[in-house]
Order: sequence, then C-alpha cells, then structure tokens
Amino acid sequence: MDLGTTTFRREDLCSRYFMSLSMDVQGGTRYVAFPLACKSWDCPDCRKVKAQEYRDRMQRINDGRKLYMLTLTYFHSLTPDEAWKSYNDAWNRLRTNLTKRCGSFDYIRVLESHNNSPYPHLHVILDMYIKPTILGVAAVSAGFGYQIKCKPITTEGAFHYVKKYLTKEWKNKEAWWHRKKNRCRLISFSRGLLSPIPPSSGWKPLVIGTDLECCIDCIRTDIGWRKQQRGVETFKRAYENYYELTVEWHGVHDAHASEEEELWEPDDWVPK
Repeated sequence: MDLGTTTFRREDLCSRYFMSLSMDVQGGTRYVAFPLACKSWDCPDCRKVKAQEYRDRMQRINDGRKLYMLTLTYFHSLTPDEAWKSYNDAWNRLRTNLTKRCGSFDYIRVLESHNNSPYPHLHVILDMYIKPTILGVAAVSAGFGYQIKCKPITTEGAFHYVKKYLTKEWKNKEAWWHRKKNRCRLISFSRGLLSPIPPSSGWKPLVIGTDLECCIDCIRTDIGWRKQQRGVETFKRAYENYYELTVEWHGVHDAHASEEEELWEPDDWVPK
C-alpha cells in the first residue's frame, strides 16, 4: 500500500513501535494505526518527553506548601551491586521510620548516579522538615550513608531539579546497568501525589508492531473476520506513519455466528 509522502507525526513520538486500535461507532467501526513512544529512559526522545510529563504531574505540589530537598548517598563499604540491590528496601525502611516518628508526608523521589562511581544517589523532595538528628540516625539505620542533607527549596526549584535529574545522561554506564538489573525506578511519587486513572476511551487495541504495515495488515484481518457484515469503507487517510479507516457495516448478523447458532432455541438445553 502506498502511504504517500506526507508526514503525520508528533515530534515527541520516537516511532520505534506502531499500534493499531479500533472503536465501535454507530453503524460501523473506526480503525487507527499510528506511531508509539517506546517510553524507555534509554531513548533520548522519550526521555525528554517523560521528564516533561513528570514535571507537569508535579503541579499537585504547587499549592503553597513548604518544600524541602533531601539528599542521600551510600557508604562505599557496600559493593555497588549490594547498594543497588538494597536501594528500594532501604528507602522503604527510611520512609516507614520517618512516618512513625514525624507523621505522614508527600514526597517525590528521584534517582541519580555519581559520575565517578557506580553508586546510587537519591534526591527526595518532601513537604515536611525533618530535624538533622532524627534524619541522620534514621537514614544510617535504614542503610544509607553520608551526605544527609535536608534544605528548603522553592516549587520552581523543585520542578527544575526534577527535570534536570531526569534528562541528565548518566555518564557512569555501570550504574545505569545496575539500575536496570535491579529494576530501580528513576522517579516515584507518594500516594498523595498520584494522578487519578483516566476513564477508558472506548478504543480497543488490536496489535503493537515494529512498522505501520504490520498494523494495517491487522486492521485488514479484523475487517476480514467481519466480512459477512458487508463492510463499506467510508473514510480513509494514509500518511507516511499514520493510517485511519472507517468502515460502515450493513450486515444483519455477526461474522462469527454459525448457521447452527442462528437456529438456537432455549428449549434445546433447558432441563424439562
């Protein structure tokens, strides 16, 4: 199929994958195939987009509350692998300890690596000040090390630092490898800052492929399964990396229904 030469794409979609969707509309079905963002932190294009999305999500803390930035590192008495393996558990221990002693708080946790060593480096923006004496004992007890700081920060400063840490390329590739191996999230939010789950839009996924032609073939296959409904193409757009098709159905029965199913009567199976 000739898709023409016109480019129809958003600049924030890396087009590593493509997806096709369908939606039932009155009297027909609408099909769309388009490029996807792979949403990987390894992808330079998606990394920028994800960082901006998280920055926008942080608007929930922009309500006048006081914010503080907490920095945590590790003692090098642990090996890099031990530090990364214990990272998630260490944070959970610290958060639980501080909550019990100081009360609940909202936080944004961002992970970074030292340039000259493969050890994790943690930045936390929280809406509660914690005394250094309490913070130091709790952090070391949880498994963290030196450089325990908690300083005031403005909302704009928080936005700036989060985007900076997320878009910054990790120069230490060993640290990046450890992060992926141990499935450590680059950024996480407390429950109080989680975004609500959006309602379903009515679109049904058909397939995810590595090229647009694969998605178009899947659309044609779906139409083929429903050929007994006598589909008529009423609208179509095709660009270099975008495809849209609307089919109007004129049939009276489902393509999957067999002749035996159409003659089915309740008395065939209801016990006497």
